[in-house]
Amino acid sequence: MTHHFPLKLIVVAIFLSLLVSFSHAADTQKPINIAILPCNNIEITFKKFYPLIRYLMQKTHLDLRIVVPADFKAFKISISKSEIDFALQDRIHI
Repeated sequence: MTHHFPLKLIVVAIFLSLLVSFSHAADTQKPINIAILPCNNIEITFKKFYPLIRYLMQKTHLDLRIVVPADFKAFKISISKSEIDFALQDRIHI
């Protein structure tokens, strides 16, 4: 059994509370883009994080999308263009 369960629960709770602020933004809701960093393998990253995104979509009824930047430079460019609303970091690389 993993000892990271309480940490995951806290992260999800914080994430959900941040997403609530997006839900009051406008009548026409644009998708919320969530970047995952770093990404060495898009398929593994997607398989790892999509269940969380799907869960959050079910609970919040928000349109969430996973964005996978090619590298950190692409991430910085996307941030500067406001193409990413929220970012998660894969803990394996922390």
